[in-house]
Amino acid sequence: MSGDHGSEGVAERHPLYRKPKVDFVMRHRNEGTTEDLVIPVTLICNTDDEVLISNIRANSRLDRKWIGTTKAHEGIAVICGGGPSLEEDLGLIDALHAQGATIFALNGAAGYLASKGIWADYQVIVDAREQTKDLIGPAKEHLFGSQVHPVLFKRVPEASLFHVNSYADHNDFVDLLPEHDGEYILVGSHGSVGNVALALAYGMGYRDLRCFGYDSSHRQNEGHAYAQPMNDLEPITKTEFGGKTYISTFTMKGQANVFPRLAKDLIDLGCKITVHGSGLLPDMWNSDQAKTVEQREEDKYTEMWGHPDYRNMSPADDHVTDIIDRLRLSPGVSVIDFGCGTGRATKKFQNYGCNVVGVDIATNALETEIPFVKAILWNLPAYLSGDYGVCCDVMEHIPTEKVGDVIRNIAQCVEKGVYFRIDFFQDEMGAIIGKPLHLTVRPPAWWKAQLHAHFKTVIDDGSVFICWH
Repeated sequence: MSGDHGSEGVAERHPLYRKPKVDFVMRHRNEGTTEDLVIPVTLICNTDDEVLISNIRANSRLDRKWIGTTKAHEGIAVICGGGPSLEEDLGLIDALHAQGATIFALNGAAGYLASKGIWADYQVIVDAREQTKDLIGPAKEHLFGSQVHPVLFKRVPEASLFHVNSYADHNDFVDLLPEHDGEYILVGSHGSVGNVALALAYGMGYRDLRCFGYDSSHRQNEGHAYAQPMNDLEPITKTEFGGKTYISTFTMKGQANVFPRLAKDLIDLGCKITVHGSGLLPDMWNSDQAKTVEQREEDKYTEMWGHPDYRNMSPADDHVTDIIDRLRLSPGVSVIDFGCGTGRATKKFQNYGCNVVGVDIATNALETEIPFVKAILWNLPAYLSGDYGVCCDVMEHIPTEKVGDVIRNIAQCVEKGVYFRIDFFQDEMGAIIGKPLHLTVRPPAWWKAQLHAHFKTVIDDGSVFICWH
């Protein structure tokens, strides 16, 4: 994107705003109690907003190269975090480098790799604290986020600059910058240098991204493959996964939580992502990737429906009257509730006199006695048919590559019409289990076009779409 001219007083006009969101939850059970205490944790930057703004304004006005966007190419990006497992993969990293792969070393990993005879192509630093100057290590080129402490650019005068946007609206960030000719990289703030580096490598044209040292957990009380005293006093938390207990700092846990969402976005954009090593993030990612899409979705929602806060949500339950009116339902007609969840809304249609069947991938969601079919919506049984369909707050949960299949299947199952209700924003409930729930967040016009491909008439009203054959 192209830069615009920043103006004085921008800090007062646009305080650096980060949209509040729960990054993950902690669970703790006090002795003698029967239920966990659920504590939402929101990660915030380790540097005050005013300091970040000052750094961005000062660094972006230096005579430094701004990293520009690059067209996709065949290069391999070997992105090296500093997790303890990095040591185990030095041979593979060296071999990939010898074959022409590009090494992005994050923070102190550059110095560590150099001590092992591996010279990184790029060192990436985004932390704004002054002590990160001690992390500067050997590399062919240094890539610093514009929010780093200015002393880093003094230490490495030839360093290049890229931008990490922490604003809700990227235009507010652009207001901080001076005029700049040409394209430049502006990546989102993804909670850690590891996640930022993925987006940075994508902007630089890499589509084969291989992650090393992304442990996101301690090993024998050590958070890195090397000493990094500036992180020694960070508070830690425990995470249970796959029968193992992982010890992480909040930042590490946040990285592991954000990584799957970012990685999915990059995969949708044509990237291949491989995570090597061991630890919380690699174990979660590789366990998930080994499953089929169907298995992952079933496991995810089986876990979600086990949480009371999620069970309290039943969007269709609040729209039963509207659905009856808009579809002109009458007693005796048949209704299929696609993604019925608890079945509370389905039961209301049954009480109204409709012949109903609920369909869902998670059997533990049900809390009412209704006719039920366990199925995933892009692979529905051939015998399923009805007069009308209901699909409330479900489509945004479908993987984007499966949306067309789901709409086609629903259209084939119903003879008359379907009531869809679709959200257009990211979810927050997935933070409970550290996995995104809304996998397809698109504007209304996009959804209307998808529905029109399978229905003759589509009437849209905000988040509601009434579709007729």
